[in-house]
Amino acid sequence: MFYLSIDVAKAKLDCSLLLDAASLKRKSKKIANSLSGFTERLMWLAKQGIKPADLHVTIKATGY
Repeated sequence: MFYLSIDVAKAKLDCSLLLDAASLKRKSKKIANSLSGFTERLMWLAKQGIKPADLHVTIKATGY
């Protein structure tokens, strides 16, 4: 299981992907909060070899 945390702002999404819970290895990426950003996020996850069924996503609004 992989974990993706997304901090949502009006213009961008700050994404943090936990690759290994034991070592806390992470990758992060900032993308646009738009349809093209959504597509970019899916391609980024596929590049990491992550399938949607293996992903748990948490989302929070910036400032909370």
